[in-house]
Amino acid sequence: MARLDEIKFIGSGLNRPECVLTHQSGLLITADWTDSGGISLVGQDGVVSRLLAKDAPRQMRPNGVALEPGGSVLLADLGVEDGGVWRLHSDGHVEPVIIDIAGHMLPPTNFVLRDIEERLWITVMRLDGYGNLFERALRSNEWQTITFEKSDSGFGRDSVYRLQRHVIDHLVNGGPVANSAQDYIANLIIEDSIYRSATSQCVQEISL
Repeated sequence: MARLDEIKFIGSGLNRPECVLTHQSGLLITADWTDSGGISLVGQDGVVSRLLAKDAPRQMRPNGVALEPGGSVLLADLGVEDGGVWRLHSDGHVEPVIIDIAGHMLPPTNFVLRDIEERLWITVMRLDGYGNLFERALRSNEWQTITFEKSDSGFGRDSVYRLQRHVIDHLVNGGPVANSAQDYIANLIIEDSIYRSATSQCVQEISL
């Protein structure tokens, strides 16, 4: 485990680097909200360059980022009303990949993942600026409010602060963690079994 005093910053002037990917070349690739939106590339020397959309139909607000063979990048668009997944080419050209399902526009899209079988996995969300949560049934345009206890203080209702405090308390003081590595391993086992089941068309038995 890395010591806190060994952790260093790299890159500067980034514009909302929500998702960070590491490339075998040593580059760091992250979402960027500059101008029409795109990605930032951070070299091992900390130098930042940008690849921004040139012909986007609206202001892109990329959140999740995924790499594709051939050099294009998938952007999960955390739009104001609509989202979706867009493809950003090396020349700045951008095109939609998936912006609706069965005619229903995707809401702000938070994450995109391209798996080894070239399937796309995405998460979507709705933001209203007040920390409220909503859910919407598949093929429905009606949003339902999720009721939960919340406080009205700090950025993101203090969720970011609480998470960072929790992690730092564990690293510095040895405090307990809410999720262990074993929990994540169980999730990976379940996900792998889902893939195997889909490929083989057979039920997969697992032991956790």
